[in-house]
Amino acid sequence: MMKTIFQIGALVGIALLLSTQPAVSQDIEAFMEEIQNELNIAEIRLLDMKPELDLTDDQIIALKPVLSSGMKSVLQTLYEYGDKRMGVWMKIKVGKQLKQIQTEMDTGIRAVLRDEQQTAFEAYREAPKAA
Repeated sequence: MMKTIFQIGALVGIALLLSTQPAVSQDIEAFMEEIQNELNIAEIRLLDMKPELDLTDDQIIALKPVLSSGMKSVLQTLYEYGDKRMGVWMKIKVGKQLKQIQTEMDTGIRAVLRDEQQTAFEAYREAPKAA
């Protein structure tokens, strides 16, 4: 769990650092894909989730695109707004956008889980809040 938090923190730091750099000649989609592929953040998250939710290999295969897509969207949002001065309303807008991405990821994850795994997923999602 701690390793996942560290990796996600590193990913956010990289996105913020890169957002302050001069524009790159690559297409933003390709650039975000490259960052995500190098860090394999979806795979790291799945490694963390597997024992907690008792995931099967087929479920891991089904969840990887869901997590990859969601994390790519998070990266794009952070890249888009990372270097901008934001007022309260812009922060609320970005927060809502990130919350929407998380909701979509959670919906995709729940669609793959069995009934008994749903409760474990809720506990997994709430664990960082309790810490």
